[in-house]
Amino acid sequence: MTRDRGVSGAADVQMLAALLAPMLGIARPELAPLDAATWHALATLALRQRLGPLLYTALQRAPRADAPAAVHGQLAQAHCRSAAAALYQQQELAALLRHCAAVRIPCIVLKGSALAATLYPDPALRPCGDLDLLFRPADIPAVVQHLVAAGYVR
Repeated sequence: MTRDRGVSGAADVQMLAALLAPMLGIARPELAPLDAATWHALATLALRQRLGPLLYTALQRAPRADAPAAVHGQLAQAHCRSAAAALYQQQELAALLRHCAAVRIPCIVLKGSALAATLYPDPALRPCGDLDLLFRPADIPAVVQHLVAAGYVR
């Protein structure tokens, strides 16, 4: 009989950090082989924290023979979903920036979209739920008008 391991807290966070170490260019701390339940708990934690694509890439860079195929598959799916979302968001952002430039409304890209394009080797590694743009207060009415005309909903 086995006990449902679940996510235990600080120990899992430390193990997840150790597995992500190759993404930071630092040597991975030595981890003993992990059992399937621990791998599933770590994958669940990574996915819950939106780190699934990052863990997938870390395992591609520094493979672990003890990682179950089901975990690889789950993380690969998360990476693919994140890559598709990132591509869509990049296209939307490019269209918004072209539109703002055409009507001469300056803006600054902030947060996730800016970080994904500048700090990450793959935009899929920085999941973003929205686009954050900074506009001058005086330009807000014109921005809203142009966005509504372009099909965006308030």
